[in-house]
Amino acid sequence: MPDTRYSSLADTLINYSCDLQPGETVFIEAIDVPHRFTRELVRTAYQAEAVPLVFLKSQSVMRELMLGASERQMTLWADSEVVAMEGADAYIGIRGSDNVSELSDVPAERMNVYETTVWKRVHIDIRVDQKKWTVLRWPSASMAQLAQVSTEAFEDFYFRVCTMDYPRMSEAMMPLRDLMNATDRVRIVSPGTDISFSIAGIPAVECDGKRNIPDGEVFTAPVLDSVNGTIQFNTETLYQGVTHEFAIGFNPYITRPMKDILFDEKIAGSIHLTPGNAYEVAFNGNRSQVHWDLVLIQTPEWGGGELYFDDRLVRKDGRFVVPELEGLNPESLEE
Repeated sequence: MPDTRYSSLADTLINYSCDLQPGETVFIEAIDVPHRFTRELVRTAYQAEAVPLVFLKSQSVMRELMLGASERQMTLWADSEVVAMEGADAYIGIRGSDNVSELSDVPAERMNVYETTVWKRVHIDIRVDQKKWTVLRWPSASMAQLAQVSTEAFEDFYFRVCTMDYPRMSEAMMPLRDLMNATDRVRIVSPGTDISFSIAGIPAVECDGKRNIPDGEVFTAPVLDSVNGTIQFNTETLYQGVTHEFAIGFNPYITRPMKDILFDEKIAGSIHLTPGNAYEVAFNGNRSQVHWDLVLIQTPEWGGGELYFDDRLVRKDGRFVVPELEGLNPESLEE
């Protein structure tokens, strides 16, 4: 029996996230993803009169390659994918794994070779700033375990959050983007936190399902050397120092951390500050191989807190309190 959740997610990725047009090519990278879903993506791409290219991968095989690969071998690996990425108009990366720590025992020097060859040349240098793209995790028992729920409950949550009404969310976040573009000083106050910085002159960027799924944030970057104060993050993080990205999360279906940053950075009522590399679309001068999203939840259950723009209170205890932003509160976005 066809799984309508698969067709709904494929439709979101092909027709909304990547907005594929007739004749455009999409590079689909499926890592430990059920073939049934990859086939659904291919079918949906054909229905859009697009041209799908599919790379099927396995985390355990990639681990084995990384453990023994020379720099020359990694360069050849990168060469093959550079050709595909340069020829594509869009990229969809679906990344699954039965073990979220599958690559944890790859030595740092081996991982560094991969990141400076394959990852940098294919994704940083080409995909991120030159292509339409979206990336997402595939639900697994290991993700459910991290979230401390059953596998079935996690799958239901996953498909609900990944196929929500993103066009509706996109419209609701535009006033926040405009307000951030007009703001100079940001101040964040929570237990253990009182930090301020300037975002003047650095574009605010809406994240509305066109790059990450799930999505739901607006980000910018602090002006270099403007950050002053202390911040205490209250969610755990898994990651392989100055702060160089600031974002406000508001996905109504993500309400608690699950140790997966693609979900945690979108938690309703949260902010995150990111040490490391700044994206080109909101560039503040920092370049780094690190981009580490660290999340502070400000809902009452997590201690509460306030967010100020130019001394004006815009969000309190995780809820927007100015009229133009109330459309981003959970009850306004839930279907």
